[in-house]
Amino acid sequence: MKINVLISTLNEGILQTAGIFLAPMDHIHYSVIHQITAAEYETADDYFQRSDVTLIKTYTRGLSKSRNIAIQHAVGDIGIFADDDVRYKPEYFHQIEKAFKKHPELAVAAFRIKTGEGEPAYKNYHETELLLTSPFPHFISSVETTFRIDVIRKHDIKYDERFGLGSGLIPSGEEGIFINDCLKKNLEVRYFPTYIVEHPYESSGKTLDPRIMYTMTGAVDARNTGPKSVVQSFRLTVYMLPKLLRKKINPFLFLFYKLKGNFVILFPRKKKD
Repeated sequence: MKINVLISTLNEGILQTAGIFLAPMDHIHYSVIHQITAAEYETADDYFQRSDVTLIKTYTRGLSKSRNIAIQHAVGDIGIFADDDVRYKPEYFHQIEKAFKKHPELAVAAFRIKTGEGEPAYKNYHETELLLTSPFPHFISSVETTFRIDVIRKHDIKYDERFGLGSGLIPSGEEGIFINDCLKKNLEVRYFPTYIVEHPYESSGKTLDPRIMYTMTGAVDARNTGPKSVVQSFRLTVYMLPKLLRKKINPFLFLFYKLKGNFVILFPRKKKD
């Protein structure tokens, strides 16, 4: 199987992507999607002098836009979403190949992130292989996600560009929407309890303001279930009331930010000319 590592980076992040590349392997290709918003990073072309690396320059902003450009330009059989601060080992690629060969109908496979020595586990992972349905057994990160390129293109699965870092609207939540869209198309999605990538424990997603997190989950609910999400927000607030009070979280503020997320998606503002 031909594997394409799809690396998203912005401006100066291009300088650290070289640490991702392993010694050349016939079945591994790297595509670097370099989003440029500052002129001084225009000259990064000379940074890549390998036949197994493709540099794609784009004058866009937003991580979901970058992922969509990656899907559009992906080559080979299997795509791996990557950021500029992850690291790989040859055996990780073997684990990915093994999973897709074991399950011929598999469209998307999610794995584990390995953290650094002495750091806590990246998240509380399940210990067994799972066929995913909605709701998911854990929040899936993009760098855990691999996919069969031709299947995702055939079904026109893309990241929702209203979500994710740099979107200007909702700074996270795009990964779950991507997986949910795959499930809506009846694609096979599985989780495997093996490591395929290394990433530091600390990340922007672990330090989100709770108000932003509530708004994000409300927006994701609205994206996935439409107007029903408003009722879901009320029901969830009632269901979680004991826990919210125990943690000294104002349930009215919790509901306010959930509804705010619902309305951002259900009633989008028109762009000014």
